[in-house]
Amino acid sequence: MGVPRIQGIGTAVPKYALKQGEIEKFVAALFQEHVDHLDRLLPVFESSCIDTRHLSKPLDWYSTAHSFAQANAIFEQVALDLTEEAALQAMKMGKVEAKDIGMVLRYWGIKS
Repeated sequence: MGVPRIQGIGTAVPKYALKQGEIEKFVAALFQEHVDHLDRLLPVFESSCIDTRHLSKPLDWYSTAHSFAQANAIFEQVALDLTEEAALQAMKMGKVEAKDIGMVLRYWGIKS
């Protein structure tokens, strides 16, 4: 086995992309009758420095209740699909075939 090296990288995000303002309007409509002083909480959307959010399902899916098991199953499937997409991009960029990969690492960031 040779010296480890990164030969390619790939990225993938869920296909449902919404602007922060769209999410804010959705949350306001969804919780307006259930959360006291919602107007005091909504500014978090503007101050979060997030422009676009990516969701696993269309926005209207989130307006109805789902069990933890349902939501988790969707998350797992979307995560696997995105992992495969990113891996295939990295392999193509690096001109590497699956049989030539000796190890896959995941990186979750540095904790201080």
